[in-house]
Amino acid sequence: TVSVKVTIKNTGQRKADDYRLFCPIPGPVTYMSNSGTAEGIKWSDDIRGLIWDLSGLEVGESKEITFNMTVNNDYYYRSGTIMTEFHITAGDDEFVIEPASIYIQGHPYLTVVAMGDSLIAKSDWVQRLDGKLEAAYPYADYNTLTSATNGEMSFEGLARFDSTVGPLGPQILIVAYGTNDTGISYSYFKYSIDNIVAKAKNIGATVFINLIGPITVPGKEDWPKYNQAIMEIGAKYGVPVINVTSPLSQSKGKYLSDGMHYTPSGSEVVAQTVFNSIVQYLNGLGGRR
Repeated sequence: TVSVKVTIKNTGQRKADDYRLFCPIPGPVTYMSNSGTAEGIKWSDDIRGLIWDLSGLEVGESKEITFNMTVNNDYYYRSGTIMTEFHITAGDDEFVIEPASIYIQGHPYLTVVAMGDSLIAKSDWVQRLDGKLEAAYPYADYNTLTSATNGEMSFEGLARFDSTVGPLGPQILIVAYGTNDTGISYSYFKYSIDNIVAKAKNIGATVFINLIGPITVPGKEDWPKYNQAIMEIGAKYGVPVINVTSPLSQSKGKYLSDGMHYTPSGSEVVAQTVFNSIVQYLNGLGGRR
C-alpha cells in the first residue's frame, strides 16, 4: 500500500473561495476505493485519477488530503518508480505541486534448476534447498526444479539440454553429473560438462557445478580424477564449484546409503552445502547480484 498526503496551504493575500485538487493515479498503481478524504472527492476517467472540489481556505490556513494506492499485480516482480503529477486550480490560476516519487522494489523471482542423475532423482536435496532459500529470503520467490534421470551420463544430459533444460529459463543452474561417468569415459565426461556449462552461460544462467563423491562402489575408484576435471572447467568459465565431497566424507556410513547415493542425512548435508555456495551470489532480497 502506498499512502499519499497532500498538504495545501494558502500563502496568498486573500481567502480561496473555490479551488480544485487534481491527482492523476500513476500507471503502476490503483486507487484504493473509499480511502480518500471524503470532502469534495470524485473520480475522473479523463485524468484517470481523483479530483477534489474544495472551498473556503483562509489565508495561512492548511488542508490535508489523503488517499491510498496499491501496487498493481504486474509490478509484483518488476521494479520501477512512481511519480506524481498533481496540480491545483483556483479561478484562472494553476499551481503545479512539486512531484514526489517512490521506488517500487519488485519481488525477485528465480528459476533454479538442478540437472543430473540419480543423486538428484533419488534424493530430496533439491527440495530441501528450495526450503532453505524460501526461508532465508521471504521476499523472493523460487521456482526450484529438478531435471534428472536415473542412470544418466553427462553426454546424455548435454544431448537433451536444449530441449529439456534451456526452455525452463533457469537463472541458476546446478550441474551434478559424474557418478555414472566414473570408470567409463573420462574424455566424454570432460567434454560434456564443458559444453553444458557453455550452453548454460549462453542463456544467461548463473552456473554451479557439484563435485562428485565420495564413492565406494567397486569399479569407480577413479572418481577423484573426474573432480579434477570439474575444477578445471570451473576455473575455465569462472563458475563456482561446490565441494559436497568433503562434508559427505566425514561420515560415509551416515550420509551414503549404498556407497554412492544419499541418505536423508546426506541429502541435508548436500542441500546445506549448495545453499551456502549459492547465497554468496544473491543480494539481500534473494535476487541475483
